[in-house]
Amino acid sequence: MTNPDRYNEFFHPIVDTLWDKHRIKVGRRTKASSGRHFESGCGSRIRYEARLAQGKIARVALHIDSKSQEWNAHLIEDLLQHREEIESALGPLIWGQEDTKRRRIEITRPGSIDDDDDTLAEIREWMVENLLNFKRVFDPYLKELVG
Repeated sequence: MTNPDRYNEFFHPIVDTLWDKHRIKVGRRTKASSGRHFESGCGSRIRYEARLAQGKIARVALHIDSKSQEWNAHLIEDLLQHREEIESALGPLIWGQEDTKRRRIEITRPGSIDDDDDTLAEIREWMVENLLNFKRVFDPYLKELVG
């Protein structure tokens, strides 16, 4: 198992950049500190996520986690009505990944906390760029759909 300090070291520059330059606030840590959530401005149950996931995958996602599985699925369906415009701006996405009742829309690339320093720096840049793009593209839809 990887030392949680390694994840903290990895995510610290991402958190600082998003706050210092863009005023995007970090939320709670995700499981095992392998990821971070960032506020969407649409409530605590809709947030953006950066994670180094199992299987050596780096992920940026819109994470939807209300108490209602039905509501989560409905929001994904509403966003899917705009899929062409969203993917035109962000590129191909993985839609509606289900983890129990939670849903997410994500983009992935290879990446692991055990990668070399240069690769980790590339992953950080990729995460910041995609988190900003996700926020820019999804926020208007979320504000319209959720309020």
